[in-house]
Amino acid sequence: MSKTTAELFVNETQFKSAFEIKTYFSGYVRFRLFKDCQEVLLIELTDLDDILTREKGFNRDTKGIYKITKGECKANFGIEQRIELHQTNL
Repeated sequence: MSKTTAELFVNETQFKSAFEIKTYFSGYVRFRLFKDCQEVLLIELTDLDDILTREKGFNRDTKGIYKITKGECKANFGIEQRIELHQTNL
């Protein structure tokens, strides 16, 4: 009779990166106000420059209105695993 012990070894590594995304906006904004299931007010804004301003972090180039988002990505992940078996007599 014997006893078997298993050991699991995981080799991890880390990933860290910075990113920057440029997101473009287009279209229009429509507000509809209802009271008692009846439409009371309809407002359409077709010029996004009125809403998406520089003061709010938006910019404009030849493609249109955009906002830049910056961030970091950090992750730990296993790249290798190994199992060792040890057997002893009882």
